[in-house]
Amino acid sequence: MLRFGLLAVLLVSAQAAVRVSRKDHNIRKFTNGKIVGGTLARLGQFPYQASMQYGFGSSWAHYCGGSILDQTHVLTAGHCAPAVGERVVAGIIDLPATGPEAQVRTITRAVIHPNYSGVVNDVAVVTVSPPFEFNSFVGNVTLALNNQQPSTAPGACTASGWGATSWTGGTSEDLLYVDIDFIDDDTCMEMWAPDFSTPIPEQNICAGVEEGFHTVCYGDSGGPMVCTADDGGRYLYGSTSWGPQECGIPERPAVWAEVPYFNDFILDQIGGA
Repeated sequence: MLRFGLLAVLLVSAQAAVRVSRKDHNIRKFTNGKIVGGTLARLGQFPYQASMQYGFGSSWAHYCGGSILDQTHVLTAGHCAPAVGERVVAGIIDLPATGPEAQVRTITRAVIHPNYSGVVNDVAVVTVSPPFEFNSFVGNVTLALNNQQPSTAPGACTASGWGATSWTGGTSEDLLYVDIDFIDDDTCMEMWAPDFSTPIPEQNICAGVEEGFHTVCYGDSGGPMVCTADDGGRYLYGSTSWGPQECGIPERPAVWAEVPYFNDFILDQIGGA
């Protein structure tokens, strides 16, 4: 199962919307923890960052990231959707350590987008109990609106998660972040053209750097990509979904679920519609 860290190749043979041609670079979901070329985060730097964790015996393990939407809801990837009884941890930068700032919450409900199909509509909203207590270390992220476009300035977007420094390396226990560029759909499609026979789905957005190295990877699935908008604010634009097997290779940007596209679904789940 994905939550146990197995690397699942996305062979979407039954999905007419996206057909992946397995050539030089297999397409993988980003489970089992890495950010490539990342910088160590400071405690409280990303208060909206959550760790999705499953239990085995008396221990717990991180398998996906999440974005705190409000005191009882977390956005993650559809392929990360947890079972009731698993947990979400916030207010931490180290795994598996839980300092005094850590808040551990039990998952009571998980709703996957009704049209989820692998790489398409790859989002889920998780409900936790008891509610998070917001402070300097735990807080929510603001959703980007449908009419808000991310800045095209270099490094305007920031992705965060727990991981390693290369796709072949072991996992890190530290929260890492990386500043990356928003990439428009046409450019993204040109970069992925050797591996795709159809366009990137409209529900997705791409980000990265052309020369590679700085990107998300396994274990970052469901985690946040926050970008600067034209108004100067910072908003949640992406939920990490998928990318190349060889994380960080040039001209193969990672792909996120485009959060504004799913605002109606998200607001329906959190009661804000």
